[in-house]
Amino acid sequence: MLPAIKERFPAKGSGKNEYSPTYKTIAQRDPKTLESITVSHLNGETYTLVYQDDALALRSDSAQPEPIDSMVAQNFLKYATMISVEDTVAQDVGEVLENLPDMGLSPPQITVETAYSDGSADTFWIGDNLPSTSYYYYRWSGDNGVYICNSGVYETFAYTADMLLEITQPSIIPSLIERVSILLGNEAPIVCTFTSDGDSATGTLQSPFAYPMDTEAADNLLSAVENFRLGARLKPVTEETLALYGLDSPQAVVKISQREGLYSVTDSQGVMQSYPLASSTVTLTIGDADGEFFYFCEYEGTCYRVSSFLVTAFLHTDAMNYLSLSPADMGTDPIQSIAVQTGSGALNLYASYTEQVLPNNELKTDETETSSTRRKSPQTAKRSLQTPSMRWCCA
Repeated sequence: MLPAIKERFPAKGSGKNEYSPTYKTIAQRDPKTLESITVSHLNGETYTLVYQDDALALRSDSAQPEPIDSMVAQNFLKYATMISVEDTVAQDVGEVLENLPDMGLSPPQITVETAYSDGSADTFWIGDNLPSTSYYYYRWSGDNGVYICNSGVYETFAYTADMLLEITQPSIIPSLIERVSILLGNEAPIVCTFTSDGDSATGTLQSPFAYPMDTEAADNLLSAVENFRLGARLKPVTEETLALYGLDSPQAVVKISQREGLYSVTDSQGVMQSYPLASSTVTLTIGDADGEFFYFCEYEGTCYRVSSFLVTAFLHTDAMNYLSLSPADMGTDPIQSIAVQTGSGALNLYASYTEQVLPNNELKTDETETSSTRRKSPQTAKRSLQTPSMRWCCA
C-alpha cells in the first residue's frame, strides 16, 4: 500500500484512526433516464435490473421481470446514479497501479454497469475493505482516479439476485396465537399455550411441566413472535445447502400455531379491512449465526437472513423464566380453609373468625383492620378481622 494510505488507514493492530473523509459527488445522473443496472460479482454471479415505471425489477428467464424489495431498490437507484466518494487515493491510477491487487481492484470484487436512455453508460468497480475502517476502494469509468466509498455502496451491490426479491412475511396474528413450541437442540421442547380475550392474553406453560406463566413473560414471548421478520432471501434449502446454513443441526425450531379467525389491516386508502385466516402453523428453523448481527432461518423451504435481535427470545429461552410467582390470586377475602395433600394423606386447616362488639355498638378492631369496618349489632356480629383462632386436624 502507499505510505500515505498506510498513514491514513493504519493496520488493525494500531486501532481506529481519527481520519475524517472529505465527501464529494463526482458525477450524477437523472434516475429517470436509467434503463438498466448489471451487477457482476467476482465469484461469477451476474444479474441485471431493469428500470420501468419508476421501479426496479430483476430480469429473469420468465417473460416478466420480477419486482425487487422497494427499500433495496432505493439504494440501488441512489448509488447507481450518484457517483459519490469519501476521499481520493490517487488522481491517476498509474500512481498506484502495482497496489491495485492489494486494494481488491485487480480484479475488482464487484463490477457495476449502468445504461441510460440516451445511449450512454457508466461502469464502476468496488474493491476490498480498508483495514480498521468502514470504507472500500472504488473506481469509476468517468475518470482515471482511485477513490474510497462508504460501506453502503458495497453492501448494496453485494446483494445476490435471490436476496433482492420481495419477501412475503409469515402471517402471524397475535390475538389468534394459541400455542408456541420452542425446541432447543436435544432438550425437551418448551410449549406455551395462550388464551386471549381480545385485549390481553393469558399464558400457560405446558412443557416441560405445566404451570401458569408470568403475565409479562407471556407478553414478551407473544411480542417476539409478532415482531419476527424475515430478512434477505437466500437460497432454497436442499441437501447441499442444509449444512451450509447450519440447518442440519439447528439451534432452535419454533412452531407457532394459530386458530381460525379474522384479522384486520388498514389499506392504502386508510380503510380498515377484515380478512379470514384459516388455522395454521408457522415453522421457523434457526441455523448458524451469520456474522455478529444475523442468523440463518428456514421458512417454507427457503433460507433467509434474520436479525439476531429478533431471535434472541427464542435462542435464549428458559422455561424457569416463564413461571408466575403468583400462580393463584386469592384476593383480599379472609381464608376459610387450607387443604394440603401429602404423600401419606391430607392436612386440612380451618380458620374461624370471632368479632367482639364494644358497648358503643362498634366492632373492636386490631392492627390488621382498616377504618372501613362496618357497624354491626350484637345480634348480627358473628365474625371479625381480628387474629382468628385456628384449629386443624389430619385426615
